[in-house]
Amino acid sequence: QIPEELQTKYKDVDLVDSKQYITKDKFDALDEQLKNANTTITDLKKSNKDNEELQTKVTDYETKVKDYEKKIQDMQFNYALEGALKGANVRNTKAVKALLNLEGIKLEGENVLGLSEQIEALKKSDSYLFAEEQKPKFSGVEPTDNSIKDPVPKDTSKMSYTELCKYLEENPNVQI
Repeated sequence: QIPEELQTKYKDVDLVDSKQYITKDKFDALDEQLKNANTTITDLKKSNKDNEELQTKVTDYETKVKDYEKKIQDMQFNYALEGALKGANVRNTKAVKALLNLEGIKLEGENVLGLSEQIEALKKSDSYLFAEEQKPKFSGVEPTDNSIKDPVPKDTSKMSYTELCKYLEENPNVQI
């Protein structure tokens, strides 16, 4: 502090270059602004840290969602493939799955594309993997082949040639 007698003595004299001199009020105001700016920066850094944590959580959840979607697609594909293999009378689905080229098989809706060609090739090369369709065996009377559509024989002598041909096509087992 400058004593009062010196202050009064040099009251009218400018001791500091006025270009660089800042009044105490301006200095305090600027100092307060600087402190506010620094606290704002530290707050933003903290909140940015929270944002980074949030961003990492969001990306983690996005990858989890993609993984779950992939698992769901795989499950749907495997379910459709199992159903198609059972429909083809496969004895052991695991064994046939191992022999299939799964990259050539695609699931489109409920249809399994590219499977029928591979199954036909496997039926030719490894027929033991497929169960043959067996007709039910009856004891007693053998059921007849019901290929005769008209069980009551018609009088063929009154038919024209085209009518007779049509009748024989519809009823191949009829005896004239």
